[in-house]
Amino acid sequence: MLTAILSLIGWSYLPHLATSKLLPIFHQFYPALSGRPAPPPNTPPYFRHYRYVYAVTVISYLLYNFRQAALSMPPNYYELLGVDPNADENGLKVAFRQFARRYHPDRVGPQGEALFINVRDAFEALKNPTTRFAYDRFGPEALHWSQCTTLREYVRQGLMQSAGFYIVSACALLLFSSIGKPNDIAFWRYLLFAAMFAYELKYILGPSPSSPELFSSVFLSEPGSASYAGVLAMLWPRRVAWQHVRFLHSLFVFSSAALSQVAPVLFSSSREGFNLARMQALLQRISYMTSMINRDATQQIHTELHSVHGPETGTQPTNGLFAMPTACEQPADAVVDMLTKEMERMVIEGQLADGGPLQRAVDNAVGRRRRAREEKTQLQVKPAMKRTETGMLSPTPSPPPEGNRTPARRLPSAAFKMAKAAVGTPLGYVRGRSQSL
Repeated sequence: MLTAILSLIGWSYLPHLATSKLLPIFHQFYPALSGRPAPPPNTPPYFRHYRYVYAVTVISYLLYNFRQAALSMPPNYYELLGVDPNADENGLKVAFRQFARRYHPDRVGPQGEALFINVRDAFEALKNPTTRFAYDRFGPEALHWSQCTTLREYVRQGLMQSAGFYIVSACALLLFSSIGKPNDIAFWRYLLFAAMFAYELKYILGPSPSSPELFSSVFLSEPGSASYAGVLAMLWPRRVAWQHVRFLHSLFVFSSAALSQVAPVLFSSSREGFNLARMQALLQRISYMTSMINRDATQQIHTELHSVHGPETGTQPTNGLFAMPTACEQPADAVVDMLTKEMERMVIEGQLADGGPLQRAVDNAVGRRRRAREEKTQLQVKPAMKRTETGMLSPTPSPPPEGNRTPARRLPSAAFKMAKAAVGTPLGYVRGRSQSL
């Protein structure tokens, strides 16, 4: 319990403390590595560097905890005897005789008595296939289960012992998920929990490497099937199932703590220094400004409606005052018609300006009209030759001099005609821009 408490305290304070010490050191080498000066505090690059250094610190501390958990694992009986876990009974006897010749208390003295007793107990436990089966999966504690005599009883008791750890872990996960902020870390914790549970079942219910036929006779498994396969068996081939299960428990606890520490910092929002109270104040200010803009725009619209009522539009003037404009609830029909036509003109002008289908149609019409006018002009300017009665050709009279010529009236463009015909405005009226009423 004390070790678990110290571990939680370490995960809560050590990463931040180490990061605060390592970040200035990193910034000392940063100009030489990147060619840029170190970012000042409380800036986005500074927070980004803090996240990177913090992530490296947490991962390093996690690897350190894994190494400590692996090195602090007590040796199993096979390691004490110096044999592989798949050794048969004869191999165990030979290993025990060699150990007794070297480390018997009569040879090494009273200081070797405790070690000799441990190895002797290990040999006695491993000689019996049933107790060896229970030891491989549940550790030395299984040798003290006096109420268990068969394999099924050992498995049932071992699963009941393992259930306590999973019940406590599941309750802790649910508690952290309920009191913490909603995030994606809970999903990865549950995923680690499920993976650990599946691997422990694999180690507990898998056949023993020393006697696969014994296990298959009880649980109907395939005799001789592979056991203890996986990364842990590759790292520590002389360890047995209960050691791998204990390391998985440590792996789950340390990985959950690392996720809780590094994920909120490494995958935080791009806007450093996010403050919920500050964001709420900003949203309230935006809402207030929006309401003020809406009020001013509405007030201006109603002022414009009051101003267009009167003799100029042939409508009855309203009783609105510019000092305190009131809402124009029922504008006159003539004013509404005028506003409708003006909006139609604005829409047409917008369509002509943004290069849409109407603009292309007008351009095509203008092009056809221009080409027709140019062809007609060319025919009028070209001197026409007329054949006389005697068969001689004579040119047509030349046009009058410039002083007697009447200036030709410039015709409106085709785009102008089509636009004004669409809204019903006389061709003589030219609007330079839209004007509000």
